[in-house]
Amino acid sequence: MSKSSFTLWITILLCVLLLVPSVFVQDNIKPTECLDVSNATHVSTNPSRGPLSGKKIVVSAGHGLYNHETYGWIYQREYNYSGWGITEDIVNAEIAMHLCNYLERAGASVYSTRELNKTAGNGISGYPKWKEAAKYYIQSQGAPSWVYNDPNVTTELSKDLRSRPNYANWLGADLSISIHNNACDSHNARGTSILYDVSHSNLAGANENLANIVHDKVYEKVRGYYDPAWPWRNVVETNNQYGEIRLCNMPSLIVECAFYDNYTDNQALHSEVFKMAVARGIFEGICEFFGVLPNGLYGAKIFIDPGHGLYNHETNGWIYQRSNYWGIIEDLVNDEIAAYLVPMLRMEGANVTCSREIDKNAGLGVSGYSKWREGTKYYAESQGLPSSVWNYGSDELTKDLYSRSNWANYIQVDLFVSLHNNANNGLSSGTLTLWEQNTDYGTVHATRAQYAASRIHARTLYEIRTNFLSSWVNLGCQETESYLGHTLAVQRRTNAPAPLIEFAFFDKQSPDNDALHSEYFKMLCAYGTYRGICDYFAQYPPSPVTPEYPKVEITSPKGFSIVGGTVKVAATYTCNSSLAWSALRINESIVAYDNSTPISFNLNTSVLEVGPKIINLTVCNTYGLTASYQIYVNVQRNIALETGVYATSNALIDDYDSTSSYASTTWNANPPGSHTIVLPSPRYIYLIKTHLWDGDYRFYRYYIETSLDNLTWTRAVDRTTGIHSSWQYDFIKPLPAKYVRITGTYNSANNWFHVIEMQLFALVSQDTIPPSSCITSNVPTIVSSSTFWLEGDCSDLGGSGVDRVEVNINEGGWIVAEPSYLHSDGSWDRWKFCYRPNENGVVSIRCRAIDRAGNCEIPPHSTCTFTVALQSSIPIEARGVWADRWHVSSPAYIDSLIQAAKDSNMNIVTIQVLGEGYALYRTSLLPRYPGIPSDFDVLRYTLDKAHKEGLEVHAWINTLAVGTTNNASSYPAKHVIHDHNDWIAVDESGAKDKGSADSGGYGYVDLCPGRSEVKNYLVNVTLELAQNYPDLDAIHLDYIRYSHANST
Repeated sequence: MSKSSFTLWITILLCVLLLVPSVFVQDNIKPTECLDVSNATHVSTNPSRGPLSGKKIVVSAGHGLYNHETYGWIYQREYNYSGWGITEDIVNAEIAMHLCNYLERAGASVYSTRELNKTAGNGISGYPKWKEAAKYYIQSQGAPSWVYNDPNVTTELSKDLRSRPNYANWLGADLSISIHNNACDSHNARGTSILYDVSHSNLAGANENLANIVHDKVYEKVRGYYDPAWPWRNVVETNNQYGEIRLCNMPSLIVECAFYDNYTDNQALHSEVFKMAVARGIFEGICEFFGVLPNGLYGAKIFIDPGHGLYNHETNGWIYQRSNYWGIIEDLVNDEIAAYLVPMLRMEGANVTCSREIDKNAGLGVSGYSKWREGTKYYAESQGLPSSVWNYGSDELTKDLYSRSNWANYIQVDLFVSLHNNANNGLSSGTLTLWEQNTDYGTVHATRAQYAASRIHARTLYEIRTNFLSSWVNLGCQETESYLGHTLAVQRRTNAPAPLIEFAFFDKQSPDNDALHSEYFKMLCAYGTYRGICDYFAQYPPSPVTPEYPKVEITSPKGFSIVGGTVKVAATYTCNSSLAWSALRINESIVAYDNSTPISFNLNTSVLEVGPKIINLTVCNTYGLTASYQIYVNVQRNIALETGVYATSNALIDDYDSTSSYASTTWNANPPGSHTIVLPSPRYIYLIKTHLWDGDYRFYRYYIETSLDNLTWTRAVDRTTGIHSSWQYDFIKPLPAKYVRITGTYNSANNWFHVIEMQLFALVSQDTIPPSSCITSNVPTIVSSSTFWLEGDCSDLGGSGVDRVEVNINEGGWIVAEPSYLHSDGSWDRWKFCYRPNENGVVSIRCRAIDRAGNCEIPPHSTCTFTVALQSSIPIEARGVWADRWHVSSPAYIDSLIQAAKDSNMNIVTIQVLGEGYALYRTSLLPRYPGIPSDFDVLRYTLDKAHKEGLEVHAWINTLAVGTTNNASSYPAKHVIHDHNDWIAVDESGAKDKGSADSGGYGYVDLCPGRSEVKNYLVNVTLELAQNYPDLDAIHLDYIRYSHANST
């Protein structure tokens, strides 16, 4: 339905008809290839008790053949627009078929204004009934004449238009949904529009609410399952413009699914996945409008197995498991069918696992070929499954075969469906479905496997014969061993009903191989399988699962941080059901959709205006339940990309950030080597982001200087000590600079300094906006403990970022608080302060923030007041537990340790936080202990947990013992053994200390305590530990070890 005036459209159409001698229906060419859903079965075992039970809903597919007064039977919209194969009158009905299917399965009483059964025969036009307009179908349903022959209008076209709302009014429907597709004079418009009417005050609010809900649900489904970038169009308010919604006496709307006169949208209307996504979105929107949860395949765990794929043959390398016949390789076509099937099932809320990658844009796999071409073994391994799943068997081919059933058994699925195509020396043709009677688990799954196979076979054969080739051969649904004379491992080893369908014989050129070249045929195969699976779960519903609201948290970037360029937005998702979709919004505008986990988006901030922004992430599980999480960020520009910027190496500022390729890396031999960026004019730079090459464990040291005249330089960043690798975020005091120079002073791997990318961020104008802070702790009235923690938030919307938060106790001096959450960009949005009262009385504490531009928070400051009431001081004995580094790698263990200490009346927990040269805490001097997640700070977690239980935390560090002889070869480049090998103790002959076999058959490698560099190193390590953790109660130094008597 065109966005232009309806009257104007009719006028233009009539003018065209008068000019053309004969415009009749041309039905010899199939206008669109659609799947027949008119006989789709209900998944709900009792639809009358479904979520929409008792609701009467009218579905009106727009337009259709009508009997024009002059030209006879014609379509209301252009037939086969531009030869692209889409006629709106027909595709409207096809989408309505899907919608009615969903609504009926939910228990609604559904009334269509047009015939939606493709097998209903021909109507009064002589053409199929389902292609005719509403007027004629409504008449056939026994409606009174005023409904289909409205006396207020005279033309057949107008009578057809009015028959739709008249029918809904006569039925007393609760809701009316009109399905259309759009057109625009420019042919450039795209997307989905929802129209509602406000001419009736008693319905305007409900119409608007319905439109907004359906709009969001349709976009969720289309972007989630068809095209993540489907163009956004807002809901459209109309006032007495469109009769289909203007004349309705109940809430109603028009859904303009796509623009059929735009080629890209037109192609979407050829996709059954798109049509189903629109219909499913409308259905779920209707459910939400009525306040009920949609039904479907929720709770069903389904494993889809597209057979075969590339595998690494022991002799021949990477090869397909099946041969190429006339351009068809079974390994690939199986996966292409799965790519249609999986979203159909997921739209229904099923928890679907596919044994192979189905995204053709997923990149290259371990084979060097596209991931979607590879076998299950390699995909399972990439998904982090245990090796028992993908590495079981004597050779690669067997491992790939067994990995399918192993995976399904590992996740305990309800149904396993294997998708294949067949071969028989060119002698056979048609579709065959197999099921296994006897498996490794006996006959426990036989009945269900036979039923699943029979439904999938019947549905698929019906779709192929009805919509593709009526003479398609039926080879039946057979028991595997009886038919083949042997079992199939993929069925025999699966602990679930496991039908296997062979859609066609790829070695039979006609019609089978020819059919496999058709995307339409593959879509039919997928749809038939989908319908069969729905049949199966109608008979054998999955175990009920109590719907649980999901939880989501944005982990990167952190709130109130400064972002620029391309920013990775990552989040955690927690729920007892799978993620259906996630939507990323910036200031309420949706910018990205996805349906995969882990949740990760690459946000291009260069298209956003500079300044504060709200990032909102909404997730939806397969039950349709949603949750949101939002943070505030400050968007700034990388000025190194602005016009007129010069650099000594263009690769330094080309906005191409490659962590694994040398192509974009700049190299300078023999440090110190430097690079300079020259700006067209001075700018107030406050942040410099530097990406050091991080293809391995190497680390670097460097410094950065700024200058106004290229003569006088000021060192703004000094990283000439410590360990620095990958991205570095250096905040500097905002001073005007035109030249920025980075100088490399050290590389732990060689004598070259490698910088992939540098980004400069400057204030639009000098930051004059003061930051803000507040106390968020729930402060008690009386404090009786010797240690009391205050926590709070801080932010700076001026752009330079919070430098520190200070606290003031009883109007004394200001004390710097500890930042509790360090962001990847170096800024903070949380702070905490450990107050240790030494006398009783009333205490007042206030806080203030200071930004990097020197702006100080303006009073009044956030303040808390409490009374200190300490118990009388009595000697307390030390009762503690000591935990080594091998057992504190998880929060669960630390929780149990603290609980055990508390239950045992202990008061100290001592944690080994430095051993074998590795740290279990936040540090810039030492490598991280292997096996501990990068975002888990063992010491910080222990401090927070233990202090809440009234326990002290002591840190134990190994000083001189920095390694063992049996692990020496595995230490990373930044490890002190490699970085400062000359510090290792030597014997009297000058040979490096090999350590003594005094600890399980291996010896310690020790630093020499007599070297001044070692003493300074240990002092720096200890000082950093104390400074980074001011609430640490004590630090214990391990004793000095001498591996043997001759060490010096």
